[in-house]
Parts: sequence; C-alpha cells; structure tokens
Amino acid sequence: MRTASVVFLSLWIVFPLSAQPPAGGSVSGEAVDNNSVSDEKAPVQVESRLDGAEGIRLGDTFRYIVSFTYPNGVDVRFPPKPFLGAHLKLAGQQLSREPVDGGLTRDTYTLDVVSFRTGRQKIAAIEVPYIDNGTAKTLKVAGTRVSVKSRLANETAPELRPPTEPTAITEKNWPLIWTLAGLGIALFTALVTLLVARVVAKRLRARLFAPPPRPAHEIAYDRLSALLEKRYPDSGDWKQFHLELSEIVREYFGNRYRIAALGETTTELIQHLRKIRPAGIEILEVENFMWESDLVKFAKVVPTVQDADNAIVKARLFVDRTREEARERQEAEERASAGRLVDASPARRAFALMVDLVLYSLFSVLLVAAMKSTGWSWLLWADLGGLAMFLVLRDVPRQGSPGKALTKLQIFAADVAPPTQRFGAIRRVVRNLPLLFPIGGVVAELVWMAYDPEKRRLGDRWARSRVVDGEPGRGDLGPALGAVVCLLIVVLLSYILPVHVLGIGG
Repeated sequence: MRTASVVFLSLWIVFPLSAQPPAGGSVSGEAVDNNSVSDEKAPVQVESRLDGAEGIRLGDTFRYIVSFTYPNGVDVRFPPKPFLGAHLKLAGQQLSREPVDGGLTRDTYTLDVVSFRTGRQKIAAIEVPYIDNGTAKTLKVAGTRVSVKSRLANETAPELRPPTEPTAITEKNWPLIWTLAGLGIALFTALVTLLVARVVAKRLRARLFAPPPRPAHEIAYDRLSALLEKRYPDSGDWKQFHLELSEIVREYFGNRYRIAALGETTTELIQHLRKIRPAGIEILEVENFMWESDLVKFAKVVPTVQDADNAIVKARLFVDRTREEARERQEAEERASAGRLVDASPARRAFALMVDLVLYSLFSVLLVAAMKSTGWSWLLWADLGGLAMFLVLRDVPRQGSPGKALTKLQIFAADVAPPTQRFGAIRRVVRNLPLLFPIGGVVAELVWMAYDPEKRRLGDRWARSRVVDGEPGRGDLGPALGAVVCLLIVVLLSYILPVHVLGIGG
C-alpha cells in the first residue's frame, strides 16, 4: 500500500511537469507581441516589448518596457501600479524621458515583473489616460505573453540540482556584544578603582591604626627634663626659659583636658580651667604662675635663679596633682568603647540593598502589568525613572531606606562628634549617586568597600557618612544567604515574570 502511494504521488508530480509548465516551477519568457497604437495619426504612439524574457524561471525578474511618443500639448499619465495579471507581480517601475526628432517627447516606463506561476502567462492590457489639448482621452497598451519555466533542471525527468557550496551569512550577535561590553566596562572600572582604593586605603589605615597618643603627663615630664638640661638660668636667658616653661604647662593642660590651650591667652586658659575644675590644684596658683611667666616674657622682669627653680617645681606639681592615672584612663577607654558605633558588615549592607530592590520590583510588576493591559508604553519609561529615583532618594528619611529599617541598619554622619543621624538630605542623595550606573558604579562600590579599612563604600566617603549596625555582634551568614535569595526574587519579578509570563518584549 505504501509503495502504491509513492508511485501515485510520483506520477502526480511528474505528469503535470511533462504535460504543461508546473505551478510552483520556474519561468522562461519570450515576447510574443510588440504592441503599438494602430492609428498612426493618433497623438500618442505606443510601443511595448519584453527585455530579458528568455529563459525565465519561476521567481525570476524580467522587464516589460512601454514607450509613449507624443507632441507638445499632450500629457500621458501612466498608472503608478498597473494590473499586469493574476500571477504576475510588479516589483518596480522607473521612468525615463527624452526628446526625439520632430519636437516630440518619449516617455519610457520600465516595469520589473515577477511571475509566480509556470506556463505561458499573459500580461494584461493596460489602459492609459492622457490629455490632448485639454481633452481627456484613453489609449490601451495591448497585452503580451511570456513563457515561464520550472526551476527543475529537467522538466521531462525532473531531478534535484547538484548540491552547491554553503553560503556564509554574517549576523551581529547583539546579546553577546552587549554582554562583552558590560564585562569590559566592569573589568576596566574594577582595575581603576582597585589602583585608587589601594593608595587611599593605605593612607586611611595609617591614620586609623596609628599608635595611641602618649599620656599628657609623660610628655610634660620629658619636656621639663629637657628644659633643665638647656640651663637657661646659667646663661641669663630668662625670657626663653619662661617662654618654654609656660608652653609646657599650657600643652599639658591642653592634652589633659582636650582644650586648645596653646592658642589661648592667659585669661582664656584660666576661664577654661575654672569650668573644668581640675582636682588637686587651685586655679589661683595656676593663674599666678602664668602671670609671673608673662611678666618675664613681656615686661622684661628679671627673676633670680631661686625663682626659676621654684617655677620648675610648681610646673611639675601641677602635673603630679592632675595627672591621669592608669585606672582613670582605662575607665575612660571602656566608656568610649561602650558607646562606640560598630560599622555594618558588607554582607548585611548587601542584604539591605537587596530587600530594597525586592520591594521596588513588586511595584515594577504592577507598572508592567498595567502597561500590558492598557498598551501605554510610557509606563516602561516611568518604571525606569522610578527605579533611578528610588535608588537615589531611598536614604533621605532619617531611618534610612526600607531595607535598612528592616535589617536594623542606621546611617550616621562620620565627620561630627558625637555621631548623629541628623545630616542634610543632599548628602544622603550624594551617597547613592554611584548606584545610578548599573555596571561601573556597582563594581566600583564593591571594589572600594573590599579595600576600605572601615568597610565604607565610595558613596559614604563622598557624603562623609557611615552605616552602622543597630544590633552589633550578629553573624553574617544569614544576611549573605538572604541577599542571594532576594537577588533570585528580583530576577524572578524583574525578568522572568514580565517576559515569560506577561509576554513583555517576547
């Protein structure tokens, strides 16, 4: 049964090919008629002919050329898309105009024609209107025939053509181009940021991890010993002696009580000390000591050697009675450590950012669904603009972004003491500007944070801000896993759901 079907199908294909030109075959053309207007006294003379009609096969293009010769005062209006036949298609039309002998004009229309059926195809007659000295008339271009052959090599015994060499087709792979461009931008940004971050981080570490300052009393004792070794009283240089001695005492009080004593007058220093009320000394004693030194320095009073020795003893007595004991210093360090803010880890900060993106992705899905139902394409641009505004303005509220509030992170100003959450909205906007660049900005922030000794990102350095952990001591494994889960949710809401479920861009 299968063999009989194959034989029947073969005969059904081959017989029409051998009996007549097959439908779906190729074209070969020949011009049967050359047409012209029979009345030689008519104002318009018409000629038509076929060009390239020999050996035409199905789908080939051949030319049908029609010429009109007419005198002045005649306007021939050839139709722009004339009907040529049921199985013929006009592929193109060109006009050329030239003067001829006798003051006549010749318009030549070249029609590019394609046949979609084999056999002898008739080109239909074409009616052409024209105006002769204000009178509308019509002439007809007689039709002609063209022979269209099949594309099979042998119509009587059709066989497939010999195989040809494959043709290489070049097409731009835009997804690959954009991917490589993104990787190139990310790599370049990472290298530049790495070079800059390493230099800056080295300076920051030198400043942050410098050895603790020496106690104020140790510095004062060393300077007093050095002053005695200079033996200014023996040489009678009393002004220099009291100048350095008063400077040592001022420096000690400045270091001990965190005041700018070296740049203050004696009156200003005494006022500060009265407010501080240091235990162990009388303010009047310090005031008398300072005024005695000023008299020597500015009034040129000449003291005795005994006066110089007494001044040294008084200075050392001030230091002995007010020096910071080890126990007191330890308690001060413990109080400072108890109130010290702990910077948030990169894992916890990444988790807070991913939470923010998840929240915006939910809003973005609503906009995309609205665009799908209404057809308003401007909602897509509103979605992109909304994302940019959200990334920049998300930390303007005092408590920070929604992600920071949920993960208990807080933003503080890093350039004031004590630290405060009250700082300008402009600085809160500036710290998020790098996030507007989805490749370069994010990569630069990550590389910078990896090298920053305080784990502050580039935007924090610009805005002089820091992100601290509201509940220090928590581990980073949970936030790291949470950031990965949130990233997957963002991909689901921002790409998979709009493209594969809602059909946006698909």
